[in-house]
Amino acid sequence: MAMFAGPDYGVTNTKIGPWYESFIRAFEAAGHQVAYTAHRQCNFVDWPDVIQEDVVVGLKEFNPDICIIFNFAFWDLSEIVDCPILIYASDSYLYWPNLSKIKAHPDRYFFCVSEDSVEYLRKIGVKDYQIGECHPFSMITPEEKEKKSNIVYIASKFMNYSNRLTHTEVNSFLSTNPTDEERNEFRLAIRYFKKHPYSEVHDLIRQNIIRSEKVINHFFPAALRMELSDENRIGILAEVADLGLDLYGSGNWATDYYYQTELMLCYSNQIVKSFKENMDAYNSSKIGICIGHIQAVNGFPWRVLDILNSSACLVSDYHKDYDKCFPKDLFPVFNNKYEARELCKKVLADESWRKHMVLRCNEYVQTHFSFRKILDEISELTGVDL
Repeated sequence: MAMFAGPDYGVTNTKIGPWYESFIRAFEAAGHQVAYTAHRQCNFVDWPDVIQEDVVVGLKEFNPDICIIFNFAFWDLSEIVDCPILIYASDSYLYWPNLSKIKAHPDRYFFCVSEDSVEYLRKIGVKDYQIGECHPFSMITPEEKEKKSNIVYIASKFMNYSNRLTHTEVNSFLSTNPTDEERNEFRLAIRYFKKHPYSEVHDLIRQNIIRSEKVINHFFPAALRMELSDENRIGILAEVADLGLDLYGSGNWATDYYYQTELMLCYSNQIVKSFKENMDAYNSSKIGICIGHIQAVNGFPWRVLDILNSSACLVSDYHKDYDKCFPKDLFPVFNNKYEARELCKKVLADESWRKHMVLRCNEYVQTHFSFRKILDEISELTGVDL
């Protein structure tokens, strides 16, 4: 397995993130030997063609039955190994490097992805028999611990502003002294983009939403997805900060200034990165809140199953896949920051209701989301007996 290890967090250990650790543990618990490598190369361009020598030697010595690469964030191993290569999505294809490698040899890989990425893969030559669905699971177990937090949130802050307050796409556009008409056009384009985050500039031009050359030259979807996701995440967390939020994650929650003092003071520099640290944080909180990327329209974050299988109550933004994965009233779902605040207040005010939801969620996850199902689906997809 190969994966991006995540933000540095200022430590030099080899922690790989709780979900990846869970994935490895689950394979090992099923009787499989797993070799993995983690890196900190987070970019969306192709990896070099020449593969690091120790990687080649290690692969040949290990002789894998299957290679699993998360987000294709690794060298292309198609000429090094003869076994199936499974690209397992932890994000939308928008954030994968090596897309040109897939386009060049679309028949060499298998894919486990959310619905958002399927149509793109078809467009670049991948056949339906090569595509499977990413099914959630959790290795976390619920434990009744002292509740140190009312609400816990564990995630990265997307943008790293490095103390610069005027470098967003909107700032860049405004620095050109746009007319009122151009400002309004940019505003309408942003509103459309929030609802259709997979859109590119040509889509907005075709929809007659963007007409101005100035707007065209300053509307960068890749950057805006990150900035708008950041804005949404900060807005929701700021709305619940005074209810007793503990915030863990990348250090830029503390080093950036984003005009939300109450939220900044919720940040703890305690590292929550390993499987056990993640499990302890959720089990020590009354609520685990979930806020996805704006492009996570269908699929939902991995943390959803972890919270559902802990002794915290999940309060989450809406994702379309909830409709097919869960009963409608299993946990509270919000559509904006104001609903998020009211739902958190309601859960915190009624401990018996909170515990009842937690118990129902635990039972539902343990009944419907076994890792054995994931292994069976990977086996069916790739032909490898797992």
